[in-house]
Amino acid sequence: MATADVPIDVDKELEEYVREQRDRISLCFSEARRRLDRKEAELIKLFEEKLNKSRADNKNIATDRNQLKYTLELIQASLSSNSLQMTGDEAIRPIKEKIEKLEEKRTRVQFDWVPQKLYTEISKIGEVATIPAHKKICISSIPGYNTKEEMVIKSVIPPPYKQQKQEIQFLLTKPLQEGEYWYLIHIIWYNQWKSYVGISGKESSADKEIDKPGPIDNTSLLDQDKLRRFQVNERDYKSVPEDAWYKLVSWYGISEGSMGIRRRVVMYGKFVKQCKLEVYPLELKACLYPNETDFKIFTISGCDTIRTMDNKIRKLYDIDSTKQTRIYIKYQISRHELIKDMNLEVQGVELFDGQYVLIEVQNVDGTWHRKRL
Repeated sequence: MATADVPIDVDKELEEYVREQRDRISLCFSEARRRLDRKEAELIKLFEEKLNKSRADNKNIATDRNQLKYTLELIQASLSSNSLQMTGDEAIRPIKEKIEKLEEKRTRVQFDWVPQKLYTEISKIGEVATIPAHKKICISSIPGYNTKEEMVIKSVIPPPYKQQKQEIQFLLTKPLQEGEYWYLIHIIWYNQWKSYVGISGKESSADKEIDKPGPIDNTSLLDQDKLRRFQVNERDYKSVPEDAWYKLVSWYGISEGSMGIRRRVVMYGKFVKQCKLEVYPLELKACLYPNETDFKIFTISGCDTIRTMDNKIRKLYDIDSTKQTRIYIKYQISRHELIKDMNLEVQGVELFDGQYVLIEVQNVDGTWHRKRL
């Protein structure tokens, strides 16, 4: 006798299949969560060990330093009350050197990445938890942008990329203010940072594997520590406020051989005033009259006065401040225009890069070499 076909309950089988898949996925998530928890626990333990060791080392160093300082005070007191054969500097120099070496030995906990929940706690103890330690950064500045200055910026652990994005974007909304300084950052580095924090596109470092930017590198913008000519904002560099620059450098540092490029915000316009970032100041050639063949190059802002120009040239030629001087602008071989108004702004004079500026020093008898004014 033939057996009848048993009907299949499709809905029931589908429900069982879905339940099995859900249980399997849940198991996978649970295992992944356990692995993450273990990894986070290992990082927390590593951080605590490094932090405790750093604190212990610094405590010992501080004790040794205090003992040396006490010894130094005793020696200085002895020197003031007794006539010793050696001078004071010779007596205390070795101890001062030991104290300086102890200061250099202070250790700091270094991390490239930490769990989100630890970031706030680590930020509170920047004294022993920084990445890396303090760094000296060369700055190419105005006025005299071919001269270097040194600036020390404390390095800190970078915050999460979302916080970086919010902080820098907020600072970039800041309007230009006369007298403030802004900094130039190479556009390639800046675009990489934008991609990393998710400014330039739809995806951020959390959605896609985007490399974290390394130290800021401005070397391509520079030629012998001077900004290359014809560099354009948003094409070759990005200008950022001083506060934004400090934050980015403290988070990422600056590459070896590179430097910060600082520029001043000036007020331009004779009738309609507006703030402008003066990326390229005037580069002029100063001559000491009557020698018009030898010159010294100097830079000056268009918003500086002729008096400021006079002072700059005085320093170049070491002219005594008590001497009376005159400033001439050389327009042609035989045409020199005397600038009588020392309070006139440089932008009010027809000047171009490479133009000659003459300074004439009054004779001892009160006369001048140049008779024609």
